[in-house]
Amino acid sequence: LLKRPLEPRAPRPLEPFQPDHRGEIRNIFLRANMGKGYLIVDSHVHTYPSAAIGRLALGTQGYGVSGTIGELQEAMKRARISWAVMANNAPLQAMKKAHLAEIPPNGDASLREKEIKEIETKLIERQERRNRWTCAMAKENKNLAGLLGLDPLQSPEGMAAEVENMATVMGAKGVKLHPLVSEFYPGDERMWPAYAKAQALQIPVLFHSGVSEIPGYDDRYGRPAQFEKMARAFPALPVILGHFGRGYFEEVLALAPKCPNILFDTAGCLNRNEPSSNQPEAEIGRLIQKVGASRVLFGSDWPWFDPLPDIQAIENMDLADEEKTRVLGLNAKKIYNL
Repeated sequence: LLKRPLEPRAPRPLEPFQPDHRGEIRNIFLRANMGKGYLIVDSHVHTYPSAAIGRLALGTQGYGVSGTIGELQEAMKRARISWAVMANNAPLQAMKKAHLAEIPPNGDASLREKEIKEIETKLIERQERRNRWTCAMAKENKNLAGLLGLDPLQSPEGMAAEVENMATVMGAKGVKLHPLVSEFYPGDERMWPAYAKAQALQIPVLFHSGVSEIPGYDDRYGRPAQFEKMARAFPALPVILGHFGRGYFEEVLALAPKCPNILFDTAGCLNRNEPSSNQPEAEIGRLIQKVGASRVLFGSDWPWFDPLPDIQAIENMDLADEEKTRVLGLNAKKIYNL
């Protein structure tokens, strides 16, 4: 997809990661907010190669769009979003289970093992194609950035190699992992080589955290408390807990002071597609104040949710303008090197 690899970035000594924008905040604030609105980066969206694939992923959820690049561009224009970060994965474990169900359980053991290996190889190739497509879309659309997906179905060495290839050759801005969908705990040491490679390349890792909107997944994999082990093991790695650990906010507040390299995004936390008497923006606003605005990124979880109401909710929060500037765009711009 690229005629030549990207120029490698010169490595810098690794230091414990802590978000700090004091040297830039004033200039960004003045440029972004003098009558033009905030600089906005949606740090958590999902995209699909076709409307049919997107509708299959969304099922009965969403707000009327299918997740195509064209639809995303329209949503970004309407909501004044300058950049969006695509956090795409493939549900390899569910796919593997579906394939295994088609293999006769009482057949020849050696033949069954061979078929399983063939299935796993094809699924890994599917994840790699998904990664290449995401990065290609980011190349074609300068206001989009892509993250690469991984799954422990891949070998530890294979995951580390995929991180290096996608980041240095294809321009991926980070890694996206979904512990619930991929059925692993963040502290699983099979993931250590991938974390180490991301830390060495100085790119962040975004995780799904908290409960799932989709039934059938085990929330235990993504509870905020599960992230302490890996965050402490890789202190120079920016770790972003998507969805603000939704459903386990007390664990978020307990975790945040222990691991300064952990950040959070607001994807799927602020607004629902159906009318509700709940006002989650007040609770999220309090969480932002408690963990610190420099550690929170705006994300919408598009196409599950419309980003515009989420942006308006943050703009209306009881936060200082500099805090809103950080959350709505500056933090993501810095973390993802946009």
